[in-house]
This record gives sequence, structure tokens and C-alpha cells, in this order.
Amino acid sequence: MEPILKLSSTTFTHRRAAAPALRKIDLTVQAGESILLLGCTGAGKSTLGQVVTGLAPEFVRGGLEGRIELNGEDFTRRSSRDRTHLVGIVFQDFEPQLFSSSVLLEAAFYPESLGLPRDEIVRRVERWLGRFGLAGFERRAPYELSGGQQQRLVLASVASGQTPLMILDEAGTDLDPAARAELYQGDLMEEQARVVADCWAESPAAFDRVVVLDKGGIVAEGSPLDVLSDIGLLRKSGLRPPHLIELFDRLNLPDPTLDVDEAFNKLKSLVDRERLPEQSSVESYGSASSVLEIEGLSFSYPGGGCALAGVSADACEGEFIAVVGPNGGGKTTLLKLVRGLLKPSQGRVIWRGGEVQPRRLKRLAGEIGYVFQNPDHQLFAETVLDEVSMGVRWTGCSGSEVRSRTEEALHAVGLNGREEDDPFVLTRGDRQKLAVATVLALKPGLLLLDEPTTGLDYRELTGLLELCSQLVKQGHTILAATHNLDVLCRYASRVWVVNEGRIIFNCSPRALFEHPELINTAHLTEPEIVTLSKRLGLPTALTVDELLLLIRATNS
Repeated sequence: MEPILKLSSTTFTHRRAAAPALRKIDLTVQAGESILLLGCTGAGKSTLGQVVTGLAPEFVRGGLEGRIELNGEDFTRRSSRDRTHLVGIVFQDFEPQLFSSSVLLEAAFYPESLGLPRDEIVRRVERWLGRFGLAGFERRAPYELSGGQQQRLVLASVASGQTPLMILDEAGTDLDPAARAELYQGDLMEEQARVVADCWAESPAAFDRVVVLDKGGIVAEGSPLDVLSDIGLLRKSGLRPPHLIELFDRLNLPDPTLDVDEAFNKLKSLVDRERLPEQSSVESYGSASSVLEIEGLSFSYPGGGCALAGVSADACEGEFIAVVGPNGGGKTTLLKLVRGLLKPSQGRVIWRGGEVQPRRLKRLAGEIGYVFQNPDHQLFAETVLDEVSMGVRWTGCSGSEVRSRTEEALHAVGLNGREEDDPFVLTRGDRQKLAVATVLALKPGLLLLDEPTTGLDYRELTGLLELCSQLVKQGHTILAATHNLDVLCRYASRVWVVNEGRIIFNCSPRALFEHPELINTAHLTEPEIVTLSKRLGLPTALTVDELLLLIRATNS
């Protein structure tokens, strides 16, 4: 049987680029096969998807060399339209893929474009909207959906084409962890061959092969365990090893594994249950003084039902609070109400003793910063430098202060040296960092981050969150709506679980994982390190470092 995709010495160089984005790629994908394509920002993952679908060089201009075969036929010089029945793609920046006036029409567009009969279109729309949790949303406009729901809609729309090959370019970034696990493990699209491009090795054991891209070339290819056990290669490529692999490496143990059960069997002899350390029940929530108070907050979107219902909570100075919950649960709405971008139907938000009102937005610009889920919603200047300095100038700072803050913010997010770039030629990850920099330059006391890690690789995410950690130590307060479990486990001091417009749990991250029913309700997945520590009979560990300390403590 011919492979569904075969790339032979495929090279692509973007117009005016100094070096190729793809270098002599040799890759074969068999029918029904699932491949995890790993690479840090700029490795060439998105370009590979554009080349396979024909978008490059047809629309993304550049030079193409080598050969591209789909289903045994040479498609190297054929148009993207000729390939639509064979390969579908979900872009990393998925919002531009939404253009219809309703969820129903959006999901029907692809099968309609293939000329399928009406009955088959209806069947596919019902099937894929149901699979991605959007049944009942058919009459809603896409812009009325949450970011995660919009990503589900794009996935459902592209899946409705039922092409033999799907390319998912970081297509789970805005999904809650439970939905992302379903997507990557193949539970949602088990019939189709999948190339899943990502910066993170999530659910690696669910894939047939892992391919690592670095600087446009394939540097590793093989079974998930073989590739992901090469920690040196992963780190050189800017990737983080899976937690279980890292744990075995730091314990100097042979035969690492990606399976929690196997890890338990290999590690249980290292744990002396008679010498188990006690876990402190004392939780630290920043300083004793509350600087943010949310009182009975309710809000409804026109025609969209109740988004928030009587939410009350508070935050202390120097806290990092992770706001988690399922797609459409109310996280973004809550952050917008706190910033004053929406007016509550009931309740109020008090920041440092003063009520947040829409008329105070300008005065609050230097006190409460907001980073949107989609960075494009807050970028509009012609250069990176103008984008970051604009808000600082607006608050009335002197020229030297504007320059100092701008330079500091750009350096913090790694965009120094790109001051004259057009924001909209940056990658999605770099646009995310730029949006963060525009807010950091204002040095707000309260920083609201809506999915701040979208599009960031491990190095970028670590840099951003280490900066946030420094801000917290300086007394700033951070609320971050996130689906990233690393943010939750490594940086958050407290977590708000938001579901169906309510905060249903307000606790420490460690306490959250002591309540399995909450994990399901919040559409989270329990991290492997948490599961393994419980299986070993140890206090709940949230990170590899914590589990190492616990294991070593039982042997000291």
C-alpha cells in the first residue's frame, strides 16, 4: 500500500529569507498512522504543514525543491485546491479559519466544498460537532464562543472533510487538558492519519512515531520511547523531556519509561514507607492583606445565557492565582470583568479599596494590566518598539522612563533586537510575547493573563513565567487563566476552579489534586508526577523536583 504522504529531499526557503525553513526533509506517513512532530519555535513545523497542503509556495511565497507525494501521486507542483480531498490542516493561529456566520455553516463548509450530497453533509456535521462537544451550539455565531470552543469548532470543521491525512499545527493550545488528551490520543479522530506538530511531548505513548525538527531539519525519528529518552538531543533542540524520562535520568536509573505503571514498578523498591516525610498542611496565599475583592459578580452575554453567576473571591498582594476550568466555563469573562472591560449585571470588583468602573479604565491602565487570549486583539502599532512604548507614554511617563521600561520589557520576553519589526510578521508565539511586553512595561500591580503560554515553547514559557515569578516576589498580583499544567504545578500559589460561571473550588494546587471529582469537573488531567507520587504512597508531588526530594528523603 502506498503511503498517504511521502516527502523526498523537500526543501523550502521563504522569500527574502537567508536560510531554508525546511532542509532536505525525508518523511513518510502511512495511512492511519499518528506522528508527533516536535520542535521549538522556528524549527519549521508550520512551514512543513504549509508545504504539504500546497499553501507554500502558492500563497506563502518562496522556493520549493524536492518531491511531495500524496497517496502515491506526485503533487509537488499541484495547487492547494487539488489537495483538499487528501489533506486537511488546522493552523497554529486558528481564528482566521473561522469565517461563517454560524457554527452549523462553519462545520458544513468543508464537506460542501468537496461536493458531497446534502445527507452526507448533515451526517458529518452532526458527527463532528458532537465529537468536539459543540452539539447544541449550531445557531451560535463563532465569535460568541470562547477561545477554546472556537478551536474545537475549527477542529470539527476540518475533521468534517474526513481527509485521509490531518495536519494539526499546535491545534490543542486553547483546549482544556482533558480535550487535548482526547485529541492527541486519537480518541476524536482515530480513523485518519495525523501529523501533530507541537512544542511539547504530551501523551507521547499514544503516537506511532516521534519526529524531531531543529533548524528546519529532521534530527531524530523513531518510537516515542527511543526518541524521547535522548535527553541531550531534546535539550539541544529546545525541548523539555517528558517528566518520567527526566525523573529516571536524575535518579541515574536505566530503562526509562513513558508509562506510570511501569515507573511505579521500577521505583517502588526505592521508597522506604517507614520513613515517609510529612506534608505540610499550611498554605501560603501571599500577604495577609487582600488587594482584590470580587463580590457577587454576575454577567450574561446577549443571547448567550449566563456566563457568570454570583462569583465572589479575593486575592492578596504577591499571589499567583491560576484560573482553570473547561472551555466556555467563564474564565475569560471573569478576567474581563475584573479589568472593567465588561460591565457586570450584578456585583462589583474592588481593587485596592476602589471600585473598578469603565470610566476609570484609563486611570487604571498603570494599575491593572490585561493580556488577551489572542494577542492580535491588542496589537496595532507599526513596529515592536512603538507597540511596547505606546502604553507607557499614554500614562505620562518621561522620555527616559519610557525608554527604560520599553527596553526592560522587550529584554524580559526575548524580543530585544527586533524593535523595528512589524508585529504582524512575528510568529504567534512572538506576538504573544509582545502582547505580554506591552503590559509588563506598565508595571501594573495586578496582571491578568488569559492563556499567556499559547504558542510558546519550553524556553519561552520558562522565561515568561520566571519573570512573572519575580513580579510576584516584588508584590505584584497575577491572575492567569490557563490550561497549562506546568503553570498550575510550578508557579501558582492558589487555584480557582471555574465551571458553569461559578468558582466551585478555591484552594492550593496540591489540594486540587486531592479531589479527583474536581479534576474531572475542571476538565483537567492528573499530571504523571502527581499520579506516581500517590501510587508510591508519598505525599502529593507536583513537580519532578518535589518527587526527587521525597524519594531521597525516604532513603536518607
